[in-house]
Amino acid sequence: MISVDYRMEEMNGLDVIKSIKELPLKKQPELMMITAFAGEIERGFSEDMKQVRVVAKPVTPIKLLEALNSILSSSSSASEQLTEEQLKSLFTTLGRKKIMLVEDNPINREVAISLLEFIDLEIFSAENGRVALEMATKEAFDLVLMDVQMPIMDGLEATRNIRKIEAWKEIPIIAMTAHAFEEDIENCMSAGMNDHVSKPVEPQKLYATLYKWLSSDRGETEIQFSPRPV
Repeated sequence: MISVDYRMEEMNGLDVIKSIKELPLKKQPELMMITAFAGEIERGFSEDMKQVRVVAKPVTPIKLLEALNSILSSSSSASEQLTEEQLKSLFTTLGRKKIMLVEDNPINREVAISLLEFIDLEIFSAENGRVALEMATKEAFDLVLMDVQMPIMDGLEATRNIRKIEAWKEIPIIAMTAHAFEEDIENCMSAGMNDHVSKPVEPQKLYATLYKWLSSDRGETEIQFSPRPV
């Protein structure tokens, strides 16, 4: 997915989108434009803006989350998707699980909390790896969502230290990071993590990964849901 601003120097957002659509790509990326001039864009609507999600400024975390939900879910067929109520019911069958969310960025943390609260998980936040390690020595959790790049103590070091605690040998720790190259994922697994969710977080991927590791059989479960309209 590519997100662009509208009014920029040298080349505006409309020109960027037109140029992207002209590239000889096997698969065109999903496109989103963030702008304070949504009305101006609508009046100048062109063929190039078809299937482009326009998000009006000021952008709130919830507005951005809902736009991302809509964009990233658009390629899934309705027959494969769960409704909101079906998704919530699916997680209700697991019991209310206790999740540690380790994330230093306040906006990323707010977006993640919104996604987790949507399926009624009990969330405890840590702003860096050191705080997460302290929490792990005092409380039990069902799963950890761990950012990788953080100040004071990063996610890799935090995971290695948490795995030294006997009670934490089998607790799922899921990397949630923008670093998604094969080497990055291998580093996460070597540190003791169980899985990986890329940023920006795709809700379907997050929910499928959570359900996989929170369910008793930990099978390969693909779940998707129909997003709320923006």
